[in-house]
Amino acid sequence: MNAINKSILIICSVLLAFQSGGFAQDDDPVKSMRAGQLRAFGKSAFKQGDYSSAAMYFESYRDKRPKNYKVVYQLAESYRLSKDYREAEKMYLKARSSRLYHQYPSC
Repeated sequence: MNAINKSILIICSVLLAFQSGGFAQDDDPVKSMRAGQLRAFGKSAFKQGDYSSAAMYFESYRDKRPKNYKVVYQLAESYRLSKDYREAEKMYLKARSSRLYHQYPSC
């Protein structure tokens, strides 16, 4: 799948997510998405190699569900692969501080 098709797929997915409920009062449509939608979009963007978008979705998910350390680790990976090493380090440390840190490689 080329870059244009990936971009079109992400844009269509976001538009479809908001078609049924419309936009909330908030100016940032990502903030009005449900946690499950955010995680699904983050995983999709990550699989497509769009690590910056994945980080944005995972960050918004983390704001809603801060104790999900699996997503914190996915967020760290997204930051690392998008070359935002400072944020990646912070998220790796958060993932490591969880009781489940032994589940994550290189942490």
